[in-house]
Amino acid sequence: MSKVKAANDFPSEEEIRNNLNQYTKFVNEKLTPILKDAILRREETENEISEYEELASELSSIVGKDNEVNKLTLKNDKEKNIRRMKGLKEFRRAANSSQLETHVDLGAQIMFCKAIVPNPERVFVHVGMGFHVEFTLNEALEFIERRVKFLHKKVLANRVNKAKAVASDVESTLKILETLTEQLRELEKNH
Repeated sequence: MSKVKAANDFPSEEEIRNNLNQYTKFVNEKLTPILKDAILRREETENEISEYEELASELSSIVGKDNEVNKLTLKNDKEKNIRRMKGLKEFRRAANSSQLETHVDLGAQIMFCKAIVPNPERVFVHVGMGFHVEFTLNEALEFIERRVKFLHKKVLANRVNKAKAVASDVESTLKILETLTEQLRELEKNH
């Protein structure tokens, strides 16, 4: 006689443990790395926007367009504002000379080096994909405004939605794990 399960029979303890292991493995090996990557990409985009906003603020102060840059939402960061003010003093000093001496961030705002800008009326701005373009200060401000809008509307919105979707998948899978764990406890309790 073959063993055929009735539709209302619960799965065996072995089947539940097997499903529990498979779902746990799926969460740990598939969903968690995807979620971490989605969050990292979202944070990278937020940092890029923040850097463009900081640059726009500095350039606007130099060319006297403080009101225009307020369209960009700048975060209150005391340390950044102090560095910004030091940079503005250097740029204003440069207005009376043909070159500018400043300090350049070499990475993660940990290490800086002294730099001389021969023509402070023109700047190089990162435009994406590792490329930099030389702009006048006004052109740079226009580019930054368009770039920040693009990053907010297209890139950041998509990355936030992806992170939310993956987080939802993780949550659904965790609910399945919770149900399987409850079934296992019931089985163990009844035996």
